[in-house]
Amino acid sequence: MTLYGNSVRYETAPDAGWVFAACQATAEPGREHAVNRKAALCGIPRDQVTVYRHHFDGRKPNACADCRAAASDAPDPTRVRHRLRVGIETAAPGRLLDALDFGLRQGAEVRMWTGPAYRIVHEHADTVRLADCRAYAEDLALRGGTLTLAKVNYLGREFVVFLPMDGPPSITYTPRAARGL
Repeated sequence: MTLYGNSVRYETAPDAGWVFAACQATAEPGREHAVNRKAALCGIPRDQVTVYRHHFDGRKPNACADCRAAASDAPDPTRVRHRLRVGIETAAPGRLLDALDFGLRQGAEVRMWTGPAYRIVHEHADTVRLADCRAYAEDLALRGGTLTLAKVNYLGREFVVFLPMDGPPSITYTPRAARGL
């Protein structure tokens, strides 16, 4: 889980669980910590750590025990996939829903954000690249409220799922040509 402003980002890596950035405390060189937007998972403030461009690995001998425990207590990625599967149960039936559900059951990579609809749509939906429902996404942003948006990557296809708190879910995809494939 990574915090971005007022939104929360959950990211999974295939068969690797949650992914946290690695960092090192300025006052404690040699010990590696897991960090989110505000602080190391063990509580060291963000301004007292140096963030690295690799992921935290709790199996390393120099990993902070408190960060290791906090990272391992993060929700299991299979729960995020399950949460998304439950969220799309009321979506309109069709090939996209079937393909997305199949990908989730097969362990697809999921990135999920929850927060104010305007921020989530404008920071994470990339409405220019959506195959359809661009107007729907922009309407969600204007209506406000809370929105969960998920991007699911499976076999080279990126599904985009909108889960508004006050309405039915919507599923679309990013065309391969728009992704440069």
